[in-house]
Amino acid sequence: MIKFFIDTLKRYGIVKYAILTIILTFTLTSCGDPNSGGPEYFSDTMIISAGQSHTAAIKNDGTIWVWGKNYSGQLGNGESGYIEGTYNSKYSNIPVQLSAADGPDNIPYKDYKWKAVSVGSNHTVAIREDNTIWAWGDNKDGQLGDGSTTRRTNPVQLSAANGPDGIPYKDYKWKSVSAGGVKETGGLLFSHTAAIREDNTIWVWGSNSFGQLGNNTIRRSSIPNRSWKDKWKAISAGDYHTAAIKDDGILYAWGRNEDGQLGDGSTEEIRATPTKVIHGE
Repeated sequence: MIKFFIDTLKRYGIVKYAILTIILTFTLTSCGDPNSGGPEYFSDTMIISAGQSHTAAIKNDGTIWVWGKNYSGQLGNGESGYIEGTYNSKYSNIPVQLSAADGPDNIPYKDYKWKAVSVGSNHTVAIREDNTIWAWGDNKDGQLGDGSTTRRTNPVQLSAANGPDGIPYKDYKWKSVSAGGVKETGGLLFSHTAAIREDNTIWVWGSNSFGQLGNNTIRRSSIPNRSWKDKWKAISAGDYHTAAIKDDGILYAWGRNEDGQLGDGSTEEIRATPTKVIHGE
């Protein structure tokens, strides 16, 4: 049948289009078609975030799916490869939902609805539909923001302690969040999280060895710290540094700078407060 189709189209000098049509038809009917006997491919996705060794996505129905390495519980499915002080091989090579266990509101985590997600080196952070932040995975540096350094295999809210405005951190409402960090050769892990509240203020927590929290110290924090008093409209957490855009459009960065990643014209190793990025030539 295919040969007859090509021979027919040859007469009209359009054999190349015939071959392309056959290839495209074969691809569409044999890849992801539930009736073809092949795998059903992941679809209906609205948000995706890739980290060092795991990936997270939010489907159109608001559910989160995660896959990849799970040594520290960063998949949020109630499991991890950490047993008695050692990390064992643990991963999923297909997307899995969050844990089926009930959250504090008696709703299974897997049924929670989300509007944003960001993946770091060994942790994951996300914003629920009610604009609260939840996180899971490694927490050695306090990057989950729950007031502890305990690894979590299920999503946890930010600390229940009161912030400087008297409102518990867990009840803060957020516009965006970004998970940063890196696991170096030899096992050293540096991880932090940065977020913008609904009032456009920046808050950062976790590792601060290179000033990446932007609060003029190098002390880590397991609760959110307001790093600057200005208003901001975008933020991104890197391996050892953080960058953000003020509401006036000016770009700032802070943290490690030995490779010039802050863009301030220097390679001064540490900047512990936001520094303006210089415009290139």
